[in-house]
Amino acid sequence: MVVHQPTHFRRPSDRDYKVPPEVLAKLQQTEWCLDTVNDRSFRPIHSFSRDPPPHLNGRYSFIGKTMKTESTVPLWQAFYRPSNGTVPAELRVIAELGEGGLDGHLHTAHGGVTASLIDEALGSLAGIHKTPGKSIFTAYMKIDYKKPVPTPSTVLFRVKLNGKSAARKIYCDAWLENGQDGAVYTTAESLFLETERKHHGPEAKL
Repeated sequence: MVVHQPTHFRRPSDRDYKVPPEVLAKLQQTEWCLDTVNDRSFRPIHSFSRDPPPHLNGRYSFIGKTMKTESTVPLWQAFYRPSNGTVPAELRVIAELGEGGLDGHLHTAHGGVTASLIDEALGSLAGIHKTPGKSIFTAYMKIDYKKPVPTPSTVLFRVKLNGKSAARKIYCDAWLENGQDGAVYTTAESLFLETERKHHGPEAKL
């Protein structure tokens, strides 16, 4: 398996990132969140699509605006643990699902919403391991809906690299869970393809 080493932490702003105090305060109110927050093998991740820097203004509007309201996804915090040679790299996202903005059935997240959020979590891990200077796009994603996802609720996304990854292909698997009892709501497997960047400007230096 050929998987590039993490490139997300080349910039000081990424290496030094800490969970914002207001987010940390919310996480500390939910006991099971502390299993990840207090695990020193996981480091917090700044999600650029959630909170893009000024030079990326206008991009990522779906995740950064539409899905960033009190009634949709008011909290989204990622944590990353690199591979230790035996256990594959893992990304965890603790997310708060709001009330009234995500439902298909009453108090149940729409399946399309679930798929979009899983795709975002999968892409976050793939983005950490992509080749420097390349872009990635979702080429394939298979979703299995196991149980309805309740709203409002706080949920856990777990994403791991798949052993099939090689060259410009990055395979990842994901689980959307009830963080308290481990019940699995949804699973997914995906393929991301690396491509050359087609634009110019500051982002080309990321």
